[in-house]
Amino acid sequence: MSKLEKQEPQSTLSIIQQIKSGQFDPKSLKNEARQQCVEVFLMEGYSKVRIAEILKRSTKTIQRDVHTLYVKNSSVPDKYLINKVIGRLNMAINAHINHLM
Repeated sequence: MSKLEKQEPQSTLSIIQQIKSGQFDPKSLKNEARQQCVEVFLMEGYSKVRIAEILKRSTKTIQRDVHTLYVKNSSVPDKYLINKVIGRLNMAINAHINHLM
């Protein structure tokens, strides 16, 4: 592919794999791509401090990204949503209890 041709956008997971293998400098990530990586790392259980180390950013930057993600993924609460969230939490609690036994 020539440099003039547009490159296909990479998936977040492929970017993370390249960062972990040292093939990609995380400092060159744009805000949106970094926030997508932060979201994946959070879902995988990484701490904010560890995410900051991997992405070579300050913990404060990662905290701002997490706040942005919370706002972006927020919903207007209504009775149906509250019941749905409670149901999900109950399922997760039961799954964890069963896993511990």
